[in-house]
Amino acid sequence: MSLRLEMLQVARLAPKLLGESTELVRDFLLQQQNSEGGFKDRDLYPSCSGPDGKIVAHPDASRIGLVRADVKDVAGKAYGAEMVKVAEEGKFAEVNYMFPRPGADKTPVQKVSYVTKVAGYVCFVGVYK
Repeated sequence: MSLRLEMLQVARLAPKLLGESTELVRDFLLQQQNSEGGFKDRDLYPSCSGPDGKIVAHPDASRIGLVRADVKDVAGKAYGAEMVKVAEEGKFAEVNYMFPRPGADKTPVQKVSYVTKVAGYVCFVGVYK
């Protein structure tokens, strides 16, 4: 199974495994942080914002602490607000927007993110097209 499929499987099972425990989710996210600022494999990474709406997990450390609902893409699309709006416990929704791949090239490309809510956290895993 590819790493992308494995991560989507983990994201699908996480709500069942973690239940309604906000502390477990927070602790899990903190354990995923690495010396580069977060978990990522090439251009695949999870990101979450806490119950207060602030981003708590992202491979780009400069995004930690931003309010998810306030983030927009280069075209002005309020994709963060859309993620917050469509996130539901036990379900996945798709949100499309423009975002640069991790790395030196900051050219925005089309991205689709699969968004869910786990114990009050809005989390997603995105795929660049």
